[in-house]
Amino acid sequence: MKPLPFPPDLLDRYRTNTATDDERLTVDAWYDTLPEDSDYLRLLDAASRRQLQEQTLGAIHTSLGLTGAGPQLISFQPRPSRWYRHPWFVAAALVVLVGGWWVIQLARTGNQATSGSATAVVTPGHDITPKQIRFVNQQSRMVARHLPDGTVVWLHPQADLSYPAVFADDRRNVTFSGEGFFDVAKNPHRPFLIQSGPMQIKVLGTSFNVRATPHQAIFEVAVVTGRVLVRTTPSAGRKKTDPVLLLPRQEVLYNLSSNQLTRYSLPANSRRPIYEPVSVAFANAPMNAVVDQLEARFNVRIQVANAAINACKLTADFTNQSLPAILELLCTSLDATYTMAGDTVIITGEGCQ
Repeated sequence: MKPLPFPPDLLDRYRTNTATDDERLTVDAWYDTLPEDSDYLRLLDAASRRQLQEQTLGAIHTSLGLTGAGPQLISFQPRPSRWYRHPWFVAAALVVLVGGWWVIQLARTGNQATSGSATAVVTPGHDITPKQIRFVNQQSRMVARHLPDGTVVWLHPQADLSYPAVFADDRRNVTFSGEGFFDVAKNPHRPFLIQSGPMQIKVLGTSFNVRATPHQAIFEVAVVTGRVLVRTTPSAGRKKTDPVLLLPRQEVLYNLSSNQLTRYSLPANSRRPIYEPVSVAFANAPMNAVVDQLEARFNVRIQVANAAINACKLTADFTNQSLPAILELLCTSLDATYTMAGDTVIITGEGCQ
C-alpha cells in the first residue's frame, strides 16, 4: 500500500469525528483514489482495531441473546465459501455484515468508492482536495453513495452521478443520469437540485426515485417521502415548462420529444417502490417463500439462478428496511450474490442440500 499523503493521526481524528471539514475532505479525496482490494483495517492502530472487533462481537452476542462471559477478541477473516444454514448462524451473519462493513469503511460518513468508478477533478497545485467528483456504478448491483451533506444516493448499474466535494452555501447542485434513489438530507436553507438532461428536480429534504436513462424517450420521478418540484430548463429548441409539485405516492413522467410533464398518483394498493422501507420477518422460511413475499411487497421480480437456492431456509427480522438493504443481508447469509437488470433481480449461489 502506498504511504499516506497526510499524517497518520488524521485517520484517528476522522474516525472519532474530531477532524476539521478540510481534513475530512482530504481523507475523502484520498479514499476515492484507493483500489478496491485495499486492506483498510491495517490503517487503524491496534487499540482501534481491538475496539471495533469487540464492539462487533458484542453486537452478535446481544442479537443472539447470549449471556455469560463478555465479548472475546475476534479476527476479521474472509468468510468461508460455505456457511452453515442454522437459524442462529444466519442471525449472526446479519450482525457480522453490519459490524464488518463499519470496520472496512473506517466508520466513514462520507464517500464510498469501493463499488464503482470515481473520478476526482483536482485543483491545479493541490494533490488531494478535489473540486468535482464523478461516480459511475460499474457493478451489476445497486450501490450506495454518500454525499458531503449526508444525502445518500442508491445508484442502479451504470448510473452516473457528479457532485462537488463541498456544496455551495446556498444550494446543493448535482448532475445525474440513469436510475437512482435519493434520500436527501434536510436543509431548507440549501435546496438540493438535480439536473438530468433538460429535467430539473428541486427538493428541500425528501426521498424519491429518478429514472433518467440516456437515449430513453421518457424520464420518471417517483416520490416516497416529502415533496419534490420537477420542471424542465430551457435549452436549444425547448421551452421552460411550468413546475409540477409531487407528493408521496405520486410520480411524474417527462416526455422528451413533446417536452411535457405529466403527473400521476400511484394506487393505494400498488406494490411499493424498491426503496420504500418495509418490515418483514421470516422464521425458518424456504427461499421460494421469501422470494414470494418480497415480490408481493415490492415492485420487482426476483429469480434464482440455481434451484438449490430454494432449499435454503432463512430466519431473519428486517425492520424498516428497503429492498437493496434486504438483498445485501440476504445474499450475505446465503453466501450468494445478486445482479439487477431493469426491474428483475437475479440471485446466484450454490444453494443448500
